[in-house]
Amino acid sequence: MTRFLMAWGPAASWAAVLFLLSELPPDIGGGSLPINDKVLHLGLYLVLGGALAWGGWRTGRSKTWL
Repeated sequence: MTRFLMAWGPAASWAAVLFLLSELPPDIGGGSLPINDKVLHLGLYLVLGGALAWGGWRTGRSKTWL
């Protein structure tokens, strides 16, 4: 169980963070961000993809791309 949590915990936690951020009202940020919205989304979901890849690698469920 500990190995499972160490593998998939980061991905589950980051998915929860993304969900909570998406539930915030748009005006809570206090104005515009100094970064482009699309670049911000790319970065946030790259972290999620990395966490999912980590989980797959740690549990031996990763698939090759080729």
